[in-house]
Amino acid sequence: MKKIVCILLCAVMALSLAACGTSPAARPETTPEATPEGTHSAEVKVTETPAATEAPTEEPHETPSPTPEPVKPTAIPMENYPRVFAGENVSFILYPDGNLYGWGNNEYGQLGIGSTESQNLPVHIAEGLTPIVVGDTVLALGTSGTLWGWGRNDRAQLGLGDTEDRLSPVELMYHVTDAMIDYSGVYALTEAGGLFRWSWYSYYGELTDAEKAERSVPQLVSENVAQFGVNTYITENGDFYRYFYDDDEGWKLMAENVKRIFGDYGMAFEDTDGRLWLFDGNLEPMMICESFRDCVLTGGNYDQNTYVLMEDGGLWLYNRTENRLELILEGVAEFYADYYMDEDWGYDYKFALKENGELWAWSYLYAHSLIGRAADDAADVREVVTNGAVSYIIKWDGSVWATGESIETGFIHGALGTGSEERSFGFVKLDIQNAVSITTTLSLEFIEHDDGTDSVVVCTRAYAVDAEGRIWAWGWNGDGLLGVNSTETDVLVPTEVHITK
Repeated sequence: MKKIVCILLCAVMALSLAACGTSPAARPETTPEATPEGTHSAEVKVTETPAATEAPTEEPHETPSPTPEPVKPTAIPMENYPRVFAGENVSFILYPDGNLYGWGNNEYGQLGIGSTESQNLPVHIAEGLTPIVVGDTVLALGTSGTLWGWGRNDRAQLGLGDTEDRLSPVELMYHVTDAMIDYSGVYALTEAGGLFRWSWYSYYGELTDAEKAERSVPQLVSENVAQFGVNTYITENGDFYRYFYDDDEGWKLMAENVKRIFGDYGMAFEDTDGRLWLFDGNLEPMMICESFRDCVLTGGNYDQNTYVLMEDGGLWLYNRTENRLELILEGVAEFYADYYMDEDWGYDYKFALKENGELWAWSYLYAHSLIGRAADDAADVREVVTNGAVSYIIKWDGSVWATGESIETGFIHGALGTGSEERSFGFVKLDIQNAVSITTTLSLEFIEHDDGTDSVVVCTRAYAVDAEGRIWAWGWNGDGLLGVNSTETDVLVPTEVHITK
């Protein structure tokens, strides 16, 4: 049953976003430049453009006028609007004046209101705090760079030297620029470049009491750090380090002169000369191309799906097996992709938002790829937001459209927002006007059955902010997560979240 559900969802993901279309022909030029001697080189697959078919001469014909390029609206000043931060079971709204409100499950005090009482309407928490980690444990930055935290602390997630939950915000560190939580612990980067780590979180379940006590307070990992990610960091001079758990190496130098890294564990990186490098199965770097804008890796450390967005808007797929780049689309402004698969559930999506506002979408499943299909009703698109089960777009006119799974499938909680429990195989317009942003989340609820088996329920929620600063919510409402004061498990249409100031 689990495999059937997984395959069904991936198939729906591919079909729901696809409408008839053909991919454009590849450019007859080579994007990557010459590869330095001693490195691997990626070939560029070039497809010849078919010769144009001549028009019949028997009858006169008119040359069609070129279609004018649509005029994009000016950028929206997002700092003038509320921002929604949604976690697995708790949500926050930060207003431009600095006031922070929250609602949802409060089992560990993650609302920060001084109690463990859950809230289905927004309540005021603090002023001047911006959430950067939202979950059972919450981390937030103050205006002066102070790192604050509250909520769950059973594995010393707050770095205070104990394992007691905190029901209100407490100061953790000073002069912090960024922080994150992954399965190995909590990381914080200071203004001086010090990278600190603490907590044993989920990975370190077998530490001794002495080791746990040591990790209950921040430990310095390295100095002069410029940026960090999941078990990775780059120093000010461009040294790229990665942490290894399976041996005694710990932090290992992977490359020098690194500018930025891509993917989990930094499986690709850009050097200071603007070249893109990718690690092979032996963790040896090989140069892919130059003059690129972004790189997106999906499907795991050594997956075939490595997409490169060039400076000229060309979107290329790197084929590891054949060691070459293949042109997918031209004129791309932004590219979004993600992949998740386990025995219960999975998704795979690729969205290419073109400079003219067209949205192209495809999926990759068992080596079968739908390349370059124009998504139905997806023109004049300004923004794409997805959680893997449901996808939303905001058009240049501020209208909101949705496609994907819904309650009808039987293992989904949270509707598209159309007022129906049915899934959609194309984008459907929602009753929201002049939207400026959308935030959507997905969580998995595991249900144990009497016969000893278990199954997964997928729960999705969405929030929209309109031009008047109002917040609209729909989808799964378990534990009052939507903040709309409703007792319904699923809210089928966008409903306003009211704030009492």
